[in-house]
Amino acid sequence: MIELTHVSKDFGRGGRQVHAVRDVTLSVEKGEIFGIIGFSGAGKSTLVRCINLLERPTAGRVTVDGRELTALNARELRGARKKIGMIFQHFNLMPSRTVAGNVAFPLYGSGLSKKEAFYSDPSEAAKWILSSADPKRRSPRRTEARSAYLQAPAR
Repeated sequence: MIELTHVSKDFGRGGRQVHAVRDVTLSVEKGEIFGIIGFSGAGKSTLVRCINLLERPTAGRVTVDGRELTALNARELRGARKKIGMIFQHFNLMPSRTVAGNVAFPLYGSGLSKKEAFYSDPSEAAKWILSSADPKRRSPRRTEARSAYLQAPAR
């Protein structure tokens, strides 16, 4: 569950205050899927970044799975983020890797033992993750093809 309680995010620049997110309260229950839509500059990306505290809210509380992220210190927050999956606006994929290779990459430096990383090879863990997301797509594909498909304009 994700719960935002009176979350606000302000940016200050040379005496000018910008209210990117103002007093947002919402709950997303387990299994629910939400989309955030709005005009360019409306604060959508800032709001999403407040959920995992890539942007720390100026005010309010962010709670994920019953744990208040806004109350955590830096070390605890790093640990909590490992259990939060995010899909960003720009994929920033490495074109020389397969989709599985891109998914596996964070496991290499995560500090997890090989057993904790699902298998002895993180790319095997990535294949498992990808197959659970879409059981029909079990084989890795090159990032360029996947990325081009995801970023292709609607016709």
